[in-house]
Amino acid sequence: AHNLNNAFRIIKEVQKNFKQYENEKKELEDVIEQETLKIVSAKGVPRLKDLYCRPNLSQRRVIGTLEAHSNGFRFHNTHGGNIDVIYNTIRNAFFQPCDKEMLIMLHFYLKHPIMIGKKKTYHICFYTEVGEIMTDLGKSSHMYDRDDIEAEHAEREMRQKLKGAFKNFIEKVENLTRGKLEFDTPFRDLGFHGVPFRSSCLLQPTTHCLINVIEWPPFVISLEEVELIHFERVQFQLKNFDMVFIFKDYTKKIEMINSIPMSSLDAIKE
Repeated sequence: AHNLNNAFRIIKEVQKNFKQYENEKKELEDVIEQETLKIVSAKGVPRLKDLYCRPNLSQRRVIGTLEAHSNGFRFHNTHGGNIDVIYNTIRNAFFQPCDKEMLIMLHFYLKHPIMIGKKKTYHICFYTEVGEIMTDLGKSSHMYDRDDIEAEHAEREMRQKLKGAFKNFIEKVENLTRGKLEFDTPFRDLGFHGVPFRSSCLLQPTTHCLINVIEWPPFVISLEEVELIHFERVQFQLKNFDMVFIFKDYTKKIEMINSIPMSSLDAIKE
C-alpha cells in the first residue's frame, strides 16, 4: 500500500510539472528573440540618468541609465543588469510629462512581447519621480509660508529641468533614428477619468492612441486598431457610463473602460 501511494504521488507530481511546462511554453510562444543591440562606444551617446524601470528586473527597484544606441535602447542599472529594447520592436513611444503628475517617463508599447527577467511584457517604461511638497504642521505660519514658497520654487525648477532633459533626449533619439521612432505626448486637457482595470485614472488621448501610463498595469489602445466604440449605460439618471472598444481583428478580446463620469460624454463623442 505504501509503494502504491508513493507511486501515485510521483505520477501526480510528474503530471503537474508537465502541465506547468506546457503552460509556460504556450505563454512564451509569441515572445520573439530581439536582434543584437549595436553598441555605440562614443561618449556623446544620448543618455538619461537616474531612472527607474517598470517592470523591474528584480524584486527591488534599482536606479539606472537609459542610453540610445544605433538600433535600440539599453537600460543598465547599478546592480549590473541590462535591458535592451530594439527600435523596430516598438509599436508606440510615449513621453509622459510631469505636468500635474508626480512621475515623468518614457513608455514603450511593443509589437511583440519581450522577457524582462522572468516576466513577459508588451510594455516597458523608464521614469523618475518628481519631489512632493510636504507640510509640517509644527511650523509657525510665517516660517511655513517662507519654506513653502522656497520648496514650491525648487520643485518648479526641478520639473523644468527634468522636462528639458527628457525633451533633449527625445530630440536626439528622433534625429538618430531619422524620424523612424517618434514620441507621442498625451493631450491632458482632453483627458477624462475612468476605470480600465481596478482603479480610477486619467485616460488621455494622443495623436494615435488612448492611454494611461502613469498607473501600472498601463492602459494603451491604438485607435487605428479600433473598429467600433460602444457606449453602455448612457442614462441621464445615472452618474456614470461605460465604453467598449471593439477591434478590427475580431479574434482580439474587447477592452472596456468603466465608470466614466456622465459629464465627459459630450467631450468624448466630439
